[in-house]
Order: sequence, then C-alpha cells, then structure tokens
Amino acid sequence: MALITLTSDLGLKDHFVAAVKGFIYSQLKDVQIIDISHQITPFNILEAAFILRNSYNYFPQKTIHLINVDSNNSLNDNFIAVKFNNHYFIGSNNGVISLITDQQADEMHEIEIKKKSDLLFPLKNIIAPTACRLASKYDLNATGNKIPQIHLVSSLNPTIETDTIRGMVIYIDNYGNAITNISKKVIEKYNYNSIKIEFSRNEMIDSISEVYSDVHTGDALCLFGSGGLLEIAINKANASQLFGLQVNSKILITFT
Repeated sequence: MALITLTSDLGLKDHFVAAVKGFIYSQLKDVQIIDISHQITPFNILEAAFILRNSYNYFPQKTIHLINVDSNNSLNDNFIAVKFNNHYFIGSNNGVISLITDQQADEMHEIEIKKKSDLLFPLKNIIAPTACRLASKYDLNATGNKIPQIHLVSSLNPTIETDTIRGMVIYIDNYGNAITNISKKVIEKYNYNSIKIEFSRNEMIDSISEVYSDVHTGDALCLFGSGGLLEIAINKANASQLFGLQVNSKILITFT
C-alpha cells in the first residue's frame, strides 16, 4: 500500500485539500493519505521545512511526501521529485525540499509541466499526479528527467565559533515557544563551566532545563524539545509574545 503525506499552506476552509485527496483516491486503489499540516503560514517555506524535518522520518521508508507551500510562485514554474533517506519528496523547486534534506539528496528529477493552466492548482494538477505515477514502481524516472541540482537556500544550521554559537529562531509553536536552529548535539560538543543564552532585548538565561516544570509557572527557561532543538519558553505562558521573539530573531550562546 502506498503511503502519501500532505503538507500545504492551503488551510482547511476551502475545497483544495479535499479535491487533492479525491484525485489521489480515484487514481490509486491501495493508498493511505496522511495530513501533516495544512496550516503552514502562507508562503513560509522555512516553517514547512521545520515541520517536515521533524516528522517525515517517523513514517515508513518509501513514504511519498507532497509539499505545496508557495508553489504558485515557484522559480521558473519548476517542480521536482527527490529521493532522500529512502523517502520521496515532491513539490516546488523553491528551496523548501533542500531545507528538509539539509541540501542533500540521493536522486533528483524535474517534473514536466504539460500546460500552463496546471500552475493554478499545482498540488492537484502537477504534484499529486506525479505521486500517483511514482507509487506504482517507486522509480523516479517516471516523474521526469534527472537533474544534477535543485534550488538551494541557506541552511538551517547555526554559526559555530570557538566560544560562541550564533543561531536564530526558526519556528514558533502553538504554545508560543521559540524553537531555534541550535541542536543539543552542537551544544554538547562544547566543554564548558557556564552558559549564557542571550536573545531579544538583553534577555538572558544561564541554564538549560530538562522539562518545562523545572521552573515556576510564569518563569522563563531554555530546554531541548522533542526534536532535539533548543527552545526558549515560559512555563504556561507565551514566550514569543512576551519576549517579542519571531522567526529569524537572533540567538547568541556564549560558553565559559
């Protein structure tokens, strides 16, 4: 049975998601469709990449992941199918897939666009039909011609220096926690006696907690979330609002 996931900025108010699912079910007899999210902030490829980076690998290998974020503004109306880590990603060649795969890929193909009007609803007219072709034999040659490179955008990785790490907020979750691009693995490489995490307007935290309840309700903390990334949070409050944090806010960590 083919397993297909959907991630988009289409929302759930309109008919778009239902139309895509109906199309796939009409083409494939044995398929399961899983919604990852349709509430991506419109056109925000960084947010889409964060959500997929932290979820795709929990799915079985050979899962086909369909991505429709900022797809109507695709560079040169270009769409791609990519194999990475034995998963398949199909979407716009606008950099979102390179962010998910950290600029790596095992195989890359460009999808042929048969008519310009398909660009009005690319998830149904371009991306979903490609997934249906791929699901038959899991051969990317069925999706289009092989290409040597896809569009790359800046990596989510922080800048690592001798005694400092310079990172940024890459995602604000439903609780207002500000999730950074600084991983536990990166911080554990430092041999330090003290740590200073600076953000916003001279705000600073000097320790890393294990769980939110390590501090009193209303107190700020830093901890590693389930995805292994450093978060700035407030126990039972909204850190992003109270500290004025948003995507791309700068984070500076200093070790002594």
